[in-house]
Amino acid sequence: MYAPHKIGPTTAEGWAYLSRNCHGTYGCANYMKIEKREWWGWSYRGGGWVYNNGWNTARGSLTRGCASYRTTVDSYNDFAGRYHSGTNLGPVGHTRNGTTIYRYRTTRSSGTVWLCR
Repeated sequence: MYAPHKIGPTTAEGWAYLSRNCHGTYGCANYMKIEKREWWGWSYRGGGWVYNNGWNTARGSLTRGCASYRTTVDSYNDFAGRYHSGTNLGPVGHTRNGTTIYRYRTTRSSGTVWLCR
């Protein structure tokens, strides 16, 4: 995964190599985004759902002035049972035999880069 770079006067683009493996899950998805560092944490600047394995990009808008930006990928996986890797976001359904399916999120981010608009 790479920190975003400027691709125009108002846009940043980040890259990540994704490998989705949904084996053993009831569904999986990746959301790729550009984030800006704020005094209170990270703010969303743009992104979208990514369904392809391999290299993918996300774009976000730059705000006026200079700031730190990063590329982030949130991976979501649906598993039967309460315990799995990642943060448990809550129930999303049931299996045929009544076991609750839970959604888990794992987040990975690039290093930061200083970009100016």
